[in-house]
Amino acid sequence: MHCIQTALLNCCLSRSTAGHERVWNNGAFRPPLGRNVALLIDLFPRSDHPLSEFYELLCLLRQHGATCTFFFNWEQVRACKKTQHLCEVLRLISVHGHEAALWFGREFCTQPVPKVRQDAIEALHFMQRLYGTTVCVAKLSLATPSNVAALQELGLLVVGECPGGGTLSLPDTSQLLSQTREALEEWTAVGKRSVRLSVLIDEI
Repeated sequence: MHCIQTALLNCCLSRSTAGHERVWNNGAFRPPLGRNVALLIDLFPRSDHPLSEFYELLCLLRQHGATCTFFFNWEQVRACKKTQHLCEVLRLISVHGHEAALWFGREFCTQPVPKVRQDAIEALHFMQRLYGTTVCVAKLSLATPSNVAALQELGLLVVGECPGGGTLSLPDTSQLLSQTREALEEWTAVGKRSVRLSVLIDEI
């Protein structure tokens, strides 16, 4: 399994790979000037998010040559089982080159570490079996070193609640479309491009 670097929000560290420094300052990723940025869409999709709005968002991203990472609330995904709406959303995310990730809440994170690992395995299998989606990025509400290590062993890139510099995190609200448009236009104007979070980490 491909080894993806892990971001810890609660510590400061630097790593050197192939002569390139990967710097994390107070948990915030700091890419070199002019590098790509990662757009993260949180708690997607909201309960009243119509497919028509999602189509508009995909068109907007395509117009800017942008890709992004959509974070799905694991508890909500598990509760709704397999629905046609979610199947279509995940299919389109994959088709358009975006990334589906899982967000694990505080209740998940405060379990004993073996249980955290077991539930994470269940979540990954669930996404693969029901939706044909391979998840390689996870967000933790409580990114403790032991939780992060448990998920890293599964090949996951792990981020905390607020990934910080080099990323922009937008909640899925009725303002998502306008906020995304504003961000993409601003980045385009200065020659930056939005990429998936896993791509951003791998590039540095």
